Amino acid sequence: MQKLNGRWWFVTPEGHLFLSKGVTDVNFLGANLAQDEHNDLLVAKYGTEEEWVAASRQRLLEWGYNSVGPWSGASMMQRMPQAGIILDAAGHAPRYAGFVVTDFWSDGFVDNCATVAAERAGPWAEDPRLLGYFLDNELVWEPNWATNLTLLQNYMDFPSDAPGRSVAVQFLQNHAGSVAEFNSVWGTTLADLAEVEGLSSGQLLQATEDAERLSKEFAVMAFAQYASTAVAALRVVDQNHLVLGCRFHTYHWDELVIEAGKYFDVISQAFYWDVPPVEDVDRVSFLVDRPFLIEEFSFKAEDSGYLNIMNFAPVVKTQKDRALAYDAYVQSWMSRPYAVAFHWYKWFDNPTRPDNILAGDNFGLLTPADEPYGAFVTLATEVNRCVERWHSL
Repeated sequence: MQKLNGRWWFVTPEGHLFLSKGVTDVNFLGANLAQDEHNDLLVAKYGTEEEWVAASRQRLLEWGYNSVGPWSGASMMQRMPQAGIILDAAGHAPRYAGFVVTDFWSDGFVDNCATVAAERAGPWAEDPRLLGYFLDNELVWEPNWATNLTLLQNYMDFPSDAPGRSVAVQFLQNHAGSVAEFNSVWGTTLADLAEVEGLSSGQLLQATEDAERLSKEFAVMAFAQYASTAVAALRVVDQNHLVLGCRFHTYHWDELVIEAGKYFDVISQAFYWDVPPVEDVDRVSFLVDRPFLIEEFSFKAEDSGYLNIMNFAPVVKTQKDRALAYDAYVQSWMSRPYAVAFHWYKWFDNPTRPDNILAGDNFGLLTPADEPYGAFVTLATEVNRCVERWHSL
């Protein structure tokens, strides 16, 4: 990375400034990333994966894209600058039964970090096309679609012998003040702080401002344990490439992003809204001297014929409207001094399915039949070719 005239850039192995304009899921397996009828269509059209790679790479370059993102095929990743590797440092770590969060203080998490770093980063450690590694994909740091509990509540529901639960208990006791103060913050009726050991998630609601603040403070502490462990394991295997963050699923809150800046070379996040998170990142960038990457965003159009029922990514009327939304989003984001990349989600549409008439979403630059959306791609190409100029102003 290099900061030039106050603006962040990637730097290629040859020393050239670079901004990553990428697409996810560029894969010969096709729209479902599976050996199914969509893959069969590509096989029938191109014959071999090598021919498909050559044609798809040419399309990417002609449309102004210069890199590929996660879920792209290895064959394409070997031909383009890429940020496609997600280590799953926590995502595939051992978890307690019934939980979608990982105990970052457990031996299982430490072991998993070492294992996945060796297996997934090792083969790429000397590859000049690799921009860097994502540690994970959209983990839980606050209540979301995966859990309605805070990280603190989840940890307090862990088994009694879980290392992370002991840390959570100690955290609550250390920040309790008196018993009366603790009860006031959490709405409990404890007689002694030793009783914190017996609390569960239902007794730790965010009913007060102090409860919300402490819940976030614990999440930041857990994040620091996560990031320090995962980055240390990666650096044993690869000391050369960038750590591109853990792919936050949105902009969470300032303190978490500030903490991320202590461990990550680039801070990455998805942001499926009409506009990019410039208001939030503008504010925090004065405290975090790190570049930022939009790891996923998209717009869908009604004229695609899909019902577009997946409840993320804005839906507009037409492909032209989709292109105009893309223009506004990319220009707003890439004009910022901290913005070094955007990765469009994704190459192919999500196809319809015979067993689900509601399925199908217009995320792609291409239909599942490998046909481009002309009106969208034409303007997106013009937008992509302006990015470096916007970023330099």
